[in-house]
Amino acid sequence: MLRYAGRCCDAVIDAHNKLADTSFPWFPFLCFRPSSPAEPIKLITTVLMAPCFALLFNALMTLYSVFLYRHPFSLESTAIAYLYWCLGFLVWFNICTRPLWNIRAYRLLRGDSGGELLEEQQQVDDERA
Repeated sequence: MLRYAGRCCDAVIDAHNKLADTSFPWFPFLCFRPSSPAEPIKLITTVLMAPCFALLFNALMTLYSVFLYRHPFSLESTAIAYLYWCLGFLVWFNICTRPLWNIRAYRLLRGDSGGELLEEQQQVDDERA
C-alpha cells in the first residue's frame, strides 16, 4: 500500500513539474521561473509572485464580470477581490507549486532522483540550450 502511495505521489510530482517546465504557467512573469529544474524556488519568490499573478487575474476577472455580466464596476470591490486573489495565489504557490518543484530540485541536487527525472532534466536542458 505504501509503495503504491509513493508511486502516486511521484506521479503527481512528475506531472506537476512537467507542466511547470513549460513557459505557459509562468507567462507573463517568466522572470520568476527558476533557471534550471535543479534550482529550488525560495519563499520570497512565491511572495513576489502572488501579487503579480493576482493583479493579472483580478484585471481579467473584472473585465469578464463587467463586460459579460454587466456588473457595475467598483474600485472598492476590485481592491477586495485583488486581496483575495493575492491570498489565493500565495496559498497555492506555497502549498502546491513550491513544494512540488523543490522536491524535484533537491532530488536532482542530491543525484538520487531516479532515471526518469534525470532524463526529463536532460531534455529540458537540451531545449533551453
